[in-house]
Amino acid sequence: PTNAKITIAPQAKNAAPKVLTILETTPFDRYLFLHIKAIGQYRDIVAFLGKIETLPFGLDVIKVEMLKQNNQNKSQSVTKITNPFAVSKGTVNPAVVTERVSTIIEATFDVLVYVKKN
Repeated sequence: PTNAKITIAPQAKNAAPKVLTILETTPFDRYLFLHIKAIGQYRDIVAFLGKIETLPFGLDVIKVEMLKQNNQNKSQSVTKITNPFAVSKGTVNPAVVTERVSTIIEATFDVLVYVKKN
């Protein structure tokens, strides 16, 4: 038997405890870091985030930022393509649709997708 000792240095009385970052406390040590940017209406951004969070993969959304885009006009014309994550009961026409949108949100998401060891 070895007589190994672990010594922990005492902290100073007024020293604040070390605050760990999210990346230091991940449940798994192998992950793919994704930075995703989405632009659209608020309800579409929230729906997209909901689809990301319910994908059949181990992942964590660790940061969400949403900013209202500054537009010179109160409304602008935007071109959008059918959301690839959307589930439809009928056939989906992948044609490009143009619509009038009053408020555009720019959202960024930081996502960790956990990778299995082989």
